[in-house]
Amino acid sequence: MAARKACISRIRQRPGGVSLASSAGMPRASARARSGPDSVFPGLGGEGLVAGADAEMPRMAGTRPAPQPNPLAVMDHSAVPPVAGEAYDLRLPALDADGIAEVGVKLPYVAVPTGTYAGWNLRAEGFAAGELCSLTGSFVPFPAGAMAEDGREPLGDRYADEAAYRAALRQAAEGLVEGRLMLAGDIDLVLDAAPPLEPAAQ
Repeated sequence: MAARKACISRIRQRPGGVSLASSAGMPRASARARSGPDSVFPGLGGEGLVAGADAEMPRMAGTRPAPQPNPLAVMDHSAVPPVAGEAYDLRLPALDADGIAEVGVKLPYVAVPTGTYAGWNLRAEGFAAGELCSLTGSFVPFPAGAMAEDGREPLGDRYADEAAYRAALRQAAEGLVEGRLMLAGDIDLVLDAAPPLEPAAQ
């Protein structure tokens, strides 16, 4: 019998080689730069951030995930045990039509996606269903064609063919290089390790 999985979605694909390879070369590159890359962090001003109720996910494979952010409160440590006080006003990244965060640094696979990437996952039935599943992210492939139970644009309508897909990946990678967020030598690594364009079985 196959083991039951605690998380409902596929574990997020991890293109770690790209970011690790880039990070290894950054100190040398940064030493020659007069200033660092422009920040894409949304900041406390709130641009690019929304209230939790407004961060609505699209309908995906027949469901609409509704993760609940962990509450956070001011803690009074003068008492033992500490006492929770006023709750912080939490903000989450605004989401695009695919359910992908609009702000932050996007690796090429996220900027040119074959599915929805999220930094969280939900627990399946029998494992405290609906709660956040540890610290794992998730990946939900786009449908191959239009589906009533999936509101995202089908994969076949996004890229004309494999060549168009890879051209878009290269353009995204070159944009990161121009912004000094990735090394030019990593572009071929990105293309070689790119997820396949073929849609996964739904």
